[in-house]
Amino acid sequence: MTFEDICLEYIEKLNYTDKLPFRAKHIGKVWAKGLEIDIGAILDNKILLAECKWTNASIDLSVLKALQEKAATHPELREYDTPHYYLFSKSGYTQGLIDVAKDLNIKVVELRELFEM
Repeated sequence: MTFEDICLEYIEKLNYTDKLPFRAKHIGKVWAKGLEIDIGAILDNKILLAECKWTNASIDLSVLKALQEKAATHPELREYDTPHYYLFSKSGYTQGLIDVAKDLNIKVVELRELFEM
């Protein structure tokens, strides 16, 4: 089982227990022409996008900004309302990312949280 699989199961559990921002109808990897996102969850015009990083370095703002840019510029994602973003990291996050993640549409998930549910 890969880290992405574990993160996907976590999103599915949150969805099942109504702990996501909305009750998703479809959850899985996002593939489209010129686009790959680790996890997407969709309900009507609502979308959640997630990236999973299994690295020894803390995740920084560049990962979030890249995900936000994909959502803002890819034609198949622009049709959705304001996306919700989830970031998963083996090694934590930089303080800059943590500060930005206080926004209601951004959730950073610590490794330990994946095993607490």
